Amino acid sequence: MAIVPIAGIEAVAWTSTSICVLLTIGRLAIRWRILHKLRTDDIFNAFAAILVIPFVVLCHLALPIENRAHLYFLGQNNEPLTMAEIKFMNDMEVGQLLLFWLIIYSVKASVLALYWQIFAISDWFRLLWWGTTIYIAVSFGATFLSVFWRCGAPSNVVDLDACMVAPDSLGRTLVLMWCILNVMGGLLLLLLPLIMVSRLLALPQSAKWGLTFIFSLVLIDIAFDIVRTVYALVDSLSVGSNLTAIWTIMEPTIAVTVCALPVYKALLCRNSPLRSTEASNRSFSRTKRSQNTTVPEEMELGRRLSLPSQSSERGDVEEIRQDFLYTTR
Repeated sequence: MAIVPIAGIEAVAWTSTSICVLLTIGRLAIRWRILHKLRTDDIFNAFAAILVIPFVVLCHLALPIENRAHLYFLGQNNEPLTMAEIKFMNDMEVGQLLLFWLIIYSVKASVLALYWQIFAISDWFRLLWWGTTIYIAVSFGATFLSVFWRCGAPSNVVDLDACMVAPDSLGRTLVLMWCILNVMGGLLLLLLPLIMVSRLLALPQSAKWGLTFIFSLVLIDIAFDIVRTVYALVDSLSVGSNLTAIWTIMEPTIAVTVCALPVYKALLCRNSPLRSTEASNRSFSRTKRSQNTTVPEEMELGRRLSLPSQSSERGDVEEIRQDFLYTTR
């Protein structure tokens, strides 16, 4: 199999990194413009984007040595790696793994926080949300901590001798476990809003299809994780090519990019004439209801959202929720 040139991999790495960082900066600017503050989902998205930079730097440092190793195994290079280079690759791999999973699960945390803001309108949904959150939190803990057992014990994580004698089955088991936990968490993040959209939200069919498309972007991360895992476990793919490096770099950068995208769609539709007309209609309807009832606006808003927060917080959440629901019409 062909080996992708280092320049090609680095071009993919820095291009995807630039895109995800710039889109995240834009997301934060949009949210600040609308709300004059950042919410939990924004902070997690920003944290993930920040971590992408050192992650790609570590990949950049290890890439030349990894490329030489592939060429040697394929018989295209007669110079084997030195022990110092092998140790350097081992140390870089530990850092890459820790940053990789921090990025992936920070994106998941951002998505969960966004779901809460948009859909937390019933106790039933909150129960499902908490179940999903607990599963993802446990998955993150198991994944992150198990990195330190890749060479048999935490004390051996950067011990090259221990790593070289560790059974190959241990590494394969960890890679497979990480994939299963991540994919299951991704499927839960996909099913959670789909259940809400299909059963609980009174929306036009076009709006439901739009929301389904937005939240189905989670499938992109799932697909990348499965492909990366297959390339890591199949010897002919992991040794015969260096595409694993591309999948490893693309997965977290694409995840951060996808995490930032829905906010842009909300902004585009926010300033449309139709949006302004609907906002006026909602305002007129609320005014008309207030003339026929004694229920204060704050209580009405709280009842719609079912969120135990202050009125200003409820207003912010309602603003976010209306923006996202509107974008899909």
